Amino acid sequence: MKKNIFILFIFLSLFVYSSVSFAMPVDQNGINMLIGAQNSVELYREYGDVSGLNQAIAQMNLFLSQYTEPSQYVGQAYETLGDAYYLLKNYPQAIKSYGMAVQYLPENSADYEYSVYSLGYSYMESGDSSNAIKYFSMLYTSQTYGDEAKVLVGGIYFNLGQYSQATSVLNTVQSNQWKAWAYYYKGRVNFNLGNYSQAISDFQQVLQYTSDLNVIEPSVYYQSYSYLNSGKIQNAIDTASNALKSYSPTTWTFDLYMILGQSYYENGQYKEAIATFQNASQIQHGTSSYYALNAKAWAEYKMGNYTDAISDWENVLNNSTNLELAFNAGINAGNTLRENKNFNSAVTLYKQMETKFQSYINQINLEEGKTYLESGNYQQATTIFTNLSKLSEPLKDSAIYWLAYTYNLESNYSLAISTLSGLIQTTQSSDTKANAYMLEGDIYAKASQYVNAINAYKNAINFGNQTTKLSAEYNLGLMYYNNSDYKDAINQFSYAINNRITDPNTALNAAYYLSQSYVSLKDYNSAIATYDWIAKYDFQDIYRSSIYVLKAIAMGKLGLYAQIPAYVDSILQAYPNVSTKNDLLYYKANAYMKTNDLSKAFSIATSLSNQNTSNDAKGGILYIEAKYYQSINDIKNTEKYLKDVYMLYPSSSAAPNAAYDLGNLFYSLHDYSNAKDAFFALVSLFPSDQRVPEALYYIGLSYENIGQASNAIQVYNSLVSKFPNSPYSSKAQARLSVLEKR
Repeated sequence: MKKNIFILFIFLSLFVYSSVSFAMPVDQNGINMLIGAQNSVELYREYGDVSGLNQAIAQMNLFLSQYTEPSQYVGQAYETLGDAYYLLKNYPQAIKSYGMAVQYLPENSADYEYSVYSLGYSYMESGDSSNAIKYFSMLYTSQTYGDEAKVLVGGIYFNLGQYSQATSVLNTVQSNQWKAWAYYYKGRVNFNLGNYSQAISDFQQVLQYTSDLNVIEPSVYYQSYSYLNSGKIQNAIDTASNALKSYSPTTWTFDLYMILGQSYYENGQYKEAIATFQNASQIQHGTSSYYALNAKAWAEYKMGNYTDAISDWENVLNNSTNLELAFNAGINAGNTLRENKNFNSAVTLYKQMETKFQSYINQINLEEGKTYLESGNYQQATTIFTNLSKLSEPLKDSAIYWLAYTYNLESNYSLAISTLSGLIQTTQSSDTKANAYMLEGDIYAKASQYVNAINAYKNAINFGNQTTKLSAEYNLGLMYYNNSDYKDAINQFSYAINNRITDPNTALNAAYYLSQSYVSLKDYNSAIATYDWIAKYDFQDIYRSSIYVLKAIAMGKLGLYAQIPAYVDSILQAYPNVSTKNDLLYYKANAYMKTNDLSKAFSIATSLSNQNTSNDAKGGILYIEAKYYQSINDIKNTEKYLKDVYMLYPSSSAAPNAAYDLGNLFYSLHDYSNAKDAFFALVSLFPSDQRVPEALYYIGLSYENIGQASNAIQVYNSLVSKFPNSPYSSKAQARLSVLEKR
């Protein structure tokens, strides 16, 4: 039957184009035929049903076989025929029909412009950009189609990568309705050129000219994408999130969820990314949903939710029709199984993948080799890597790298280094070279070969991509930090922070060590600024509890005691269950003590006496209680608590103060025997304390006062010898002169 119908259409078409000599002028019956066909096509267009269009086509072919004038009716018939073919996506026939319509219809008539417009659209849909531009450009002066035609031409130029031509045409659009689309395409041009600030401006203009979600939502998507690419992640999050809350769903809703999820992910907000990708996967089905699931799995992995990540990756592996996506998901699932030490399951997964991905079998074998390596089966790993190292690049290079890694785990460092050196010399891949240098650096660092490790990491920085470079900068920073080269460490850690988008977790770790580098250099203002940076981006609360305490300590180092109570209150209001709550309260109490409000300090300290606090806080709490008792002249408790501080918690920052204060207290009470013992505690327990020379001097005085002059002379001589530049050395010299005359 299909064949007979096809023959009939050919016959009718031949009749139309070759048998016109037998036609006649349109009568009422012809008009009714034309109107009926037009109405049918319009209804089918409205309802999206193309099943009945063949009848309309047959009717118009019959019309054209009978009537040849007036030309306007004939042109309308061809136009209707073109519409039917267009709806059927039969663009060659649509082009032919619209072309005939243009020949019959009077120029400048509405039907003529519509047919030219439709002819341009048909050429565009069939991929003939040149003719599409030709016919659309004929409509530039049209009141009906002028600006739309310019937008369509601009869009075609954009798709062809002819950006200057696209922008030139789009700049001539006048009407508000089409200005929205013009700004959209201009934004796309600037986006593709990397001019993200201008792209953002263009996309923002779209909202000024239309409420059409079909252009608003893609504009918002690319606006968010532009923010993301320019490092303004929070702007990307806010833009996409607000759009999803404000606008009804369209075909772009899935993309908005995906760019929002990606923004959360790159910002380190993995929990929010998981929820967003989950929403995206529920909107779209088929391949798109598996892209969302794959992205969700990565966020779950970053959160440490390995079981969920593996489940999602296996879902993609088993169900996605996109082989590359499915393959990578399987590799990710296997890698995560290995991280969980589930080596047997990983090998089983790889064996299953070998059946499904025959063209990837060598890559899968490489992953199997890594599994044996990580499970401690070095012999099997070596066999696999050796076999793969005989293949062509880049798999060959990867196999050699992992062979070196195997030697490293076997503690055969010399063979590992020589293998890496050979790889560095032969590989054509900068990334492989960088990874080899990274492993060299790790091996040298483990062997405490400081200079070699630094050189290796520097080479990795020179050759690596952004991700490898960031890791190398961080590792190099750790090398400097662990060797007390804090200024150099600061440079490396700062680089990681400034490139946070590349790896938020590495940047966060770098920020912590950066803050401690500043503390080591006594640059407490910079340390505080870094603590604030960590608090802003530590979405998983890895360092949050500790840096709040460290900031309070740094504020104390700067003498900002008056500000600490309000700071602690603000933290506890925002995070009432923070694990370091009691330590924070201690530093609040300590601040009150430092500002001479001992009553408030004592009240807080006594409430924390039996609470879970750090040793520093435990010692500090006892010290606050001692100072309170001293303020009310309770000497017995003052002595007890001061001694408890340095005897029970010598690691506490308050401990040297307690020993010093107790020595002074006993000395003021003329209890010279206990005074010297307290000062001796300061000298012996805290030899680097700046008050040691003073303590030695008072030990000498205490010996004098209890009649042990020879001991006093010995202590004074020790003071002069060890601390010749101390003012107490001069005082000791004076006492020696007196004692030696006796």
